[in-house]
Amino acid sequence: TTWSVPSTINQGAREDWGTDVDVRLAHDANGNWLAVWSSTETFGGKYGGDSDIFTASSADGGLTWSPPTVLNTNATSDLGFDITPDVGSAGDGAWLTVWSAGDSLKGRIGIDRDILISRSTDGGTTWTDPARLNSQAPRDQGSDWAPRFATDGRGKWIVAWSSAVNLEGIRGKDRDILYSASTDNGATWSPAANLDADAANDAREDTGPVVVTDSKGRWGVMWHSWGGISYRDGSDADILVSFSDDDAKTWSDPAPVDRAAGQDTSDDLLPTMATDDQGHWIGVWQTYFPSTGSVARAEWRMIVAAGTPSP
Repeated sequence: TTWSVPSTINQGAREDWGTDVDVRLAHDANGNWLAVWSSTETFGGKYGGDSDIFTASSADGGLTWSPPTVLNTNATSDLGFDITPDVGSAGDGAWLTVWSAGDSLKGRIGIDRDILISRSTDGGTTWTDPARLNSQAPRDQGSDWAPRFATDGRGKWIVAWSSAVNLEGIRGKDRDILYSASTDNGATWSPAANLDADAANDAREDTGPVVVTDSKGRWGVMWHSWGGISYRDGSDADILVSFSDDDAKTWSDPAPVDRAAGQDTSDDLLPTMATDDQGHWIGVWQTYFPSTGSVARAEWRMIVAAGTPSP
């Protein structure tokens, strides 16, 4: 109903010259909040001109925030752009952050984009050195983008991302959604796998996934996809969703969220999804409505759809 006056999380915003984007936010059970984002701020040349991952924390419900600090410990020496972070609480003061990076980690992985992960056990004050999360990172030549993850609060995490990696020939060269699972609060991760069993044959460009769980063994992944599922002209983007009812062991075939996806020509992009503990799932995304008739009214609109997946 009411909100506080907007203020800057990144202190020094009036004076800095860096661009701050892709902010993500999470909280733990003790009322602590952590924000992470990607920034080209150099802090007086300390971190170079590439983008790095920064973080700030709040212990008073977001009223005040700590000064921004760099999260990726290689920020002073790396040359790869670090972008699209996500953050989550693992409990007991532990936090996980994942992001997409172009750094080779001193030659341990390639110079293509890969998914990195870092962990904090002191409430976000210090972080472990970035480590690769996607299992194919040391040998692939394709790029991995936009990781998003979720946890059931009992040690299991699922991370999903968009990838142009062909996974040793078992998927095509278009972008598909890959995922990996951890059952030990992010200490180790399963090999990267296709979310869509037909990834090797489809021609869709799948990207921008979001991961959600009801903490009862059901997981959902929603993303936007460019063409390929009987669309009228085969080129617009639509919102797809896939569910798992067996704690992410298997996944349903991707299905369009919009019932009119097979006929429309509007681009549906950048979804997010949430669920409660009552079986309700809600997806929200932006869609482009082109001009119609004699009046130019092309515009972006926000669309919402609610559902209750069958058991």
